Amino acid sequence: MSNHIHALLMLLLMLLMPLSAIEPNNHVEESENWREIPQIEYTKIQSDPNSVRGLDNSVLSEGSENTRLNQAETRLGIYDERGLRLDNQLPEIFSTPRFDIVMVIVNGEVGLWAAQEEILSINDVVIRAHIPPSGFFVQGDTSSLHALKSLPSVVAIHPVPLAMFVSDEILSIKDEMEIALRVEGWRSSSDGLPVDEIELGEWKWSVSDIIQSRMEVSDVLDAGRFEGMVEVSNIVQIASNPAISWIRLPPGFEIHNDNSRGHMQ
Repeated sequence: MSNHIHALLMLLLMLLMPLSAIEPNNHVEESENWREIPQIEYTKIQSDPNSVRGLDNSVLSEGSENTRLNQAETRLGIYDERGLRLDNQLPEIFSTPRFDIVMVIVNGEVGLWAAQEEILSINDVVIRAHIPPSGFFVQGDTSSLHALKSLPSVVAIHPVPLAMFVSDEILSIKDEMEIALRVEGWRSSSDGLPVDEIELGEWKWSVSDIIQSRMEVSDVLDAGRFEGMVEVSNIVQIASNPAISWIRLPPGFEIHNDNSRGHMQ
C-alpha cells in the first residue's frame, strides 16, 4: 500500500513540474523592462567660437599667475608704458580723449586680483574692463583718476580716445549726413544689469539726456540702450558723454555664416 502511495506522489510531482516551468517570472520581466529604458546623457554645450555670447558660466580656479607684459592689447592698438601704439591712424575728431576714463597699466609681476583690489581702494572709481594682459579701463572723476598714480602696482596711466567707444564701421563713415545707430550705456557693477545713469563724484550723467537732444529715437531696447537716427556731426558729442559705453550700427538680422566653410573641414 505504501508503495502505491509513493508512486502516486511521484506521478503528481512530475505532472506539476511543467506548470512551474511555464509560469511567468514577474520579477525577472520587471528587471528586463528597467534595462530597456533609455539612459539620459547630459552633454555640456561648448560656447560658439564665432558668437559674441557664450553659454558656459565663468569658471573660477586657484593657482599662481605667470609674469605678464606691461601692456594692454586693444582693437585700436597696444598700450604700453609709453602710450598707445596705434595700428591705424584715427580720424582726428575721434582722437580726443575721454575725460572720465583712463587706461591703467599695472606691473606684470603683480597679480591681477591684487592690482584690481588696489585700484578699487581709490574712492569713486569703477573698473569697466580688464584689457589683457595687464590693463584696466578705469572710470572716475578727475581727482580720483589722478589718485591712481600713487598706487604701487600702477606703472602707467594713459588717456583713452573717443574712437575706443565707437565701432570701426562708424569711424570710416565719410559722406553720410545722417545714420542709424545703436547707443549703449554701462552695466551696473553690482548686478550687471544695463543702467541709464551713472555718478562720477558729485556729477550725474545719463544716456537718455544726451539721446534726447542728439537722436531721433526709433526704439528703446533697455535702460540706457537706444536705436535711432543721428546726424554724423553729433556722434562725437554722444561718444564724449561718460554715460556712454559703446556706439555701433544696429545689428543686421540676416541668415549668414562667414565661418561655415571652416567648421565643415
